[in-house]
Amino acid sequence: MKKTKILVPAAGLLLLGTAASVTGTVAWFSMNDHVTATGMQITAKTTATYLLIGSGVNDTASEIQGLVGAASGDNGLSTALSVTAEQASVLPSAHETIATAAAAATYSNWYTGRGTSPSDGTLVNDSKTLLAEGTFANYVIKRTVYLTVAVGAVSSGDITVSLSLTEIAAAGAQHDYDPVSFVFASESTVLEFNEANNWTNAGVLTTGVAANGVKTVDIYVYYDGNNADVNTNNFANLSGASAEITFTAN
Repeated sequence: MKKTKILVPAAGLLLLGTAASVTGTVAWFSMNDHVTATGMQITAKTTATYLLIGSGVNDTASEIQGLVGAASGDNGLSTALSVTAEQASVLPSAHETIATAAAAATYSNWYTGRGTSPSDGTLVNDSKTLLAEGTFANYVIKRTVYLTVAVGAVSSGDITVSLSLTEIAAAGAQHDYDPVSFVFASESTVLEFNEANNWTNAGVLTTGVAANGVKTVDIYVYYDGNNADVNTNNFANLSGASAEITFTAN
């Protein structure tokens, strides 16, 4: 099967995470500290000409196809998903089970909380607070991409997604980006990438893109408060990560 890749080199995508410790202990920042990663920019691109990508608002196939050949900016083969330093400064959060794109986008399926002390981030049950639309960006970075095929192409084939991370940390520092977590949500599938699965998650993200069709993929990046490393005293040891995301059409 022919494979087409859309590379998404992120010049710093952020620091967030999932996972529980082997003892089952969950950890949260117990004070209102937040983590910042600077220089955040995600760029999606492909060297193939038949699988195209855009990141406008509700991009149509013709809009993305019309970008092909553009000298700069979004050009159908690459698209910038900018994340400013301010946007990348997020508080820990977590989510309930999310099996659909609609569930991922439902703010009340995400929550935050606090730990019992600066060194013990065990979640205080009555501190669990559901996120609201107005606060969502304080906890989760969300970006959306749109996939289509070039004029004349019949279909892209099923599309899978993979990613690799590179740590962003101060020189000489012993930092940890393990709490970072990524959720990819299409119209049919939700895949999560985190420390627990070594940032890999096999499976089809979405079925093939038909001629003049568009597939929407929402990307959520967050620090999972359920990671045992996420507590106030470990704040200085949490660092950022750049992400290279690859969409592959079979």
